[in-house]
Amino acid sequence: MKNTITGRRLAEVDGLRAVAVLAVVLYHYFQAYPQYSPYGAALLPLAKYGDLGVELFFVISGFVITLSLSERPGPLRFALKRLARLWPALVVCSLITFVFVHSVGSDFTQDIRGGLSGFAASWTFTSQRFWQSVFGFDGYVDVVYWTLAIEVRFYLLAALICWLVPKGRFGRVAPLVLLIMLSIFAVG
Repeated sequence: MKNTITGRRLAEVDGLRAVAVLAVVLYHYFQAYPQYSPYGAALLPLAKYGDLGVELFFVISGFVITLSLSERPGPLRFALKRLARLWPALVVCSLITFVFVHSVGSDFTQDIRGGLSGFAASWTFTSQRFWQSVFGFDGYVDVVYWTLAIEVRFYLLAALICWLVPKGRFGRVAPLVLLIMLSIFAVG
């Protein structure tokens, strides 16, 4: 992650991302679906805390977005940068996942397999509940995409606050903003 103020890479943030990735991967591999593992969840019991990696990703996002918004980019520029960062990887990964679960015939892939309608929620960064209740569509192509819907809501809220708060005052209102965001996301 590059610091937008100094222009140098923040290796510490990249290191935290690596820790978060490892935690999440270990959780999904050793804990999330124990019925498909010959050892169940007993092989790596410490991995049960891997869901904390998602929380760490959200903390990192808060820090990174604050740096991005410190430049006070315009709404269109901000949205395009976020979209350019997230959407291409999402499209590629969801296509790979879709093809994989429809090509491999295992109990696991049979259980998580969804139809093409799963791309609606996945590619729009929206709640799968909306698509299911309104159109009867499948959930996400991969259930872990729920985090992206939360991430995009956070981006929008943080950007809105940035543009509404006078320049140089964001730090003063940040604690209030944090409380508001926590209450909004606790409900959602």
